[in-house]
Amino acid sequence: RKLVGSAQVRRGNAFLQHGSILLEEGSHASWFRGATTLATVLRRPVSFEEVADAVQTAWEIASPAAR
Repeated sequence: RKLVGSAQVRRGNAFLQHGSILLEEGSHASWFRGATTLATVLRRPVSFEEVADAVQTAWEIASPAAR
C-alpha cells in the first residue's frame, strides 16, 4: 500500500515539495481507511512534531542548498 504521496519540482536553486504522510488511521475521510500509516509501519505512535523534525533533518543532510 502507498505510504507517502508527493510531487516535487526544481527550478534553478528553488525546490518545491508537496506531499502527504499519513501518521495514523482516523475517521477523517473514508478514503484513508485501510491505507498504510507511519504508525502502522513503525508499530508505534508518531507525532506531527517528530515527523516534521525528521523530514527537516533529512533535507538538511541531503541538500547542499540547506547547508
